[in-house]
Amino acid sequence: MESKTWLNMEYLKYILYSFIVLAFSSCEYNLIRFGWTDYSVDQRFEDSRRYNEKHPAQNLSIDADEYTFTATSDYHLHTDSVFLPKFFNYINSSQSIFVALNGDLYNSKEEFADFAYSALTNGIKIPAYYTCGNHDEYFGWHLYYDRFGSSTYSFTVNTPHYKDLYIALETGSSTLGREQYEWLLEVLSKRDEYRYCIIITHSNITYQGFQNGTFTQEETVVLFDLFAKNNVNMIISEHSHRENDLTIEGVRYVTTGPIKSGEFGTCYVKNVGVDFKFEDLE
Repeated sequence: MESKTWLNMEYLKYILYSFIVLAFSSCEYNLIRFGWTDYSVDQRFEDSRRYNEKHPAQNLSIDADEYTFTATSDYHLHTDSVFLPKFFNYINSSQSIFVALNGDLYNSKEEFADFAYSALTNGIKIPAYYTCGNHDEYFGWHLYYDRFGSSTYSFTVNTPHYKDLYIALETGSSTLGREQYEWLLEVLSKRDEYRYCIIITHSNITYQGFQNGTFTQEETVVLFDLFAKNNVNMIISEHSHRENDLTIEGVRYVTTGPIKSGEFGTCYVKNVGVDFKFEDLE
């Protein structure tokens, strides 16, 4: 009797193990890195590429060579958020020419995605540029894509004497993947045509002291080298909920705090260089 029970238990373990392997084999999933999505990063990039063909990101033209923009991330919206009115009042009365929303806009559910889309697109009155975060992908990439569109694109800010290049990268699962990386190489091949190059994204490329949503060491080294060789001025991310500011091989890596806690940053684009200041809504 005991032998039969033991065999039944082993059989159940085998079935459970097989089910887990089958379920996870169709998804990007890493328990340590806290990333889950029903579409691979290459599939998400392909969706973004097709979206860009019909709806290219808006280029901006301004009448001054110096300007500011605001960088935010980690809204984690549900169906209400007490910080939004204060944030909308700030951003719409600021001198920023645009705002970057670097992922984790909502916490997964469809009703949260609907609320985030309605609140953000109606509340922000200046140009807004979105990228996807890991929380936005948990229960389906298309929850994000069907509302906010592409998460990989580039745009320019045209001033009277210069052009500045901005690149949005989709890093919700803490990797660029092959296709997005190849696209990035192509965009950076024209870096010399621009005064500055700034990248906005969600996941931290620099190590933040924990393994939750961290690029692999190998990919990090490749990206450090790529950004340095192509004279990228600044990378702005969030994800870790910790402010951080590092310069590696001449490239500045800035991590803003979560806007849900009132933390964000202002980027100052000047003739003499690019600077960044951490801000608080309080």
